[in-house]
Amino acid sequence: MEFAISISAFWVAKNVTEEYSILGLWHYKDYYLPYSREEKLELANDIKNNKCVILYVTGSLTQISDLLMQSDKYRNAGITELNGFNELIDKLKKLTPTKQIFFDDINNLKGTTFSIDTLCDIVNTMDDIQNQLKTKKVMIEISKDWSWLKYLRVK
Repeated sequence: MEFAISISAFWVAKNVTEEYSILGLWHYKDYYLPYSREEKLELANDIKNNKCVILYVTGSLTQISDLLMQSDKYRNAGITELNGFNELIDKLKKLTPTKQIFFDDINNLKGTTFSIDTLCDIVNTMDDIQNQLKTKKVMIEISKDWSWLKYLRVK
């Protein structure tokens, strides 16, 4: 199923099955995604006011890298930012399971979350997602054959 991901990403982690996950906040009600540092600093209020839920996006290293490349930090990147992206991917490759790389701290916001607004193909159904919304924590898995480059070629 094609799924629009609009997420304020706090961290990325490697799990014991060698897959990677991005954790962030999903403003599913009003499709709002903060981009400025000031807006990102308000994310704690969005959680308290039930404007968003926690979203885990799980996929391969390549798929998670594709999503991170779509973030506000790297979308219109210059050479300096691209070097930083390559360093981030190298860190992800070396990451041990159950460890995270933090972009921002949900308990002490700095306004440095990665805003990711893109489409991907997921294995979950809409019924599954709606049921998970009741728990305020949604977990989605990217389809095994999805890649951003493949997606661009097909469209």
